[in-house]
Amino acid sequence: MCSLPVLLAVFYIVIMTPLMGRKNGYTVDATPSFQLTRAIVATGDWFPPEKVKQGYVYSLVYIPFYAAGQVLEAWLPSPEPDWIPRKCLCWMNTVLTGLTVGLLAGVLGRLGYSPGAQAFVPLAYGFSTLAFAYARYDYNKCLAALLLLSAFSYAVIYLVNKNPRAVIGCGVAMGLLVTVRLEMAAAGVALFGVIALNTDRWAARRNTALAFWLPIGLGIGWVLLYNRIYWGSDLTGGYEWNFQWNPFPALQGFFFSPGKNIWFYNPVLLLLPLVVRAFRQRHPAVSGMWLGMLAAFLGVYSFWGNWWGGWAWGPRHLVPLLPLAVIPLAAVVDGGSRELKLLLVILAAAGWFIQFLGGYTDFNNIILTLMNQGVTEVELIWNPVWNPIVNHSRFLPYIPIQEWDYGWIGLYQFAPAAVFWALLILWCGTAAGLGYLIHKAVRRAE
Repeated sequence: MCSLPVLLAVFYIVIMTPLMGRKNGYTVDATPSFQLTRAIVATGDWFPPEKVKQGYVYSLVYIPFYAAGQVLEAWLPSPEPDWIPRKCLCWMNTVLTGLTVGLLAGVLGRLGYSPGAQAFVPLAYGFSTLAFAYARYDYNKCLAALLLLSAFSYAVIYLVNKNPRAVIGCGVAMGLLVTVRLEMAAAGVALFGVIALNTDRWAARRNTALAFWLPIGLGIGWVLLYNRIYWGSDLTGGYEWNFQWNPFPALQGFFFSPGKNIWFYNPVLLLLPLVVRAFRQRHPAVSGMWLGMLAAFLGVYSFWGNWWGGWAWGPRHLVPLLPLAVIPLAAVVDGGSRELKLLLVILAAAGWFIQFLGGYTDFNNIILTLMNQGVTEVELIWNPVWNPIVNHSRFLPYIPIQEWDYGWIGLYQFAPAAVFWALLILWCGTAAGLGYLIHKAVRRAE
């Protein structure tokens, strides 16, 4: 019998695969990642002339998905050459988010939460937060989220069991993370601080520090070397590196701006102020590490010149912290009042609808349409009239269903009817079967 985390991961991947976007690309930064992978596979040269922005490891992870896309392209009709392999870059993020959902269930289990909480909170994360949107696209945020949660998971194992091998796993996860997003090394300070405080002997602290920081140092060294060779710089790596000295506009934007605040796009997080105290009382060391990692993230991106993430759905830079952010919500499932539990369900449903609005059409199209009418990017962030969620709802009546950006719509239009209905029935049956197994696993464990 499969464990609950495995069932949740497979369930999420099955549900989300035909809900991917129909376009084969959504961000210009992902195109070099695709080109690098294609060059590696085609030439066998692991360091071809193609270059990417902090994304070499992202391109390596993509290799098996690219290879699967080549196999599919050999016997499926494709709109254009490389369309299916390129589309598999989006599917990779679907799989990575599914793995994050499963890992999140495992973390909650290690923290002692009930099977019901282990099921509900990860699914709320996967379907009602920005994780839903970015699981359909080709940004590298999904890989960053998985690696960050992996580092946190290993740290929890160490705090619970004092297993020194867990520190190595934590360091390796953070080392891989910095090769994807260098600035996320800031989270390592909070991680190691709590690990060191919970290590008694000086010799053990020294060994712990070596096991933790050595992989991170190697990851940072790799990024600096890659940037020096391919971009002629140490840190920027092709980005217009720009920090601002005043963090308050970004903090105000993250929490209160009409267009980019974290609450509008992830309504379940509105309950965090009500549950953090209970989370801290139950897990003093883990909660300190949790809060430190979130603070490190907000600190880094509050000084980031492009704190809002440019053309994207919601505050893009904060997507990797979402699996961490939802963890205290398990306290609502296990010990909250009936009213609080009902509110959590309502907020999760609202979040699902918001993600639907963000996905039924490519957000780039809405932004481009508004900017062609004279709306500036600053207004999209700060003017309530141009709130993206509101405008996606306004455009909804004018975009025919056959143009919605969901895989099922495209399959209905281009596949033979028999094939479409057979796949739809198979999908519904598989999802229902997995849902039953999840329900059964929860009931059996309780």
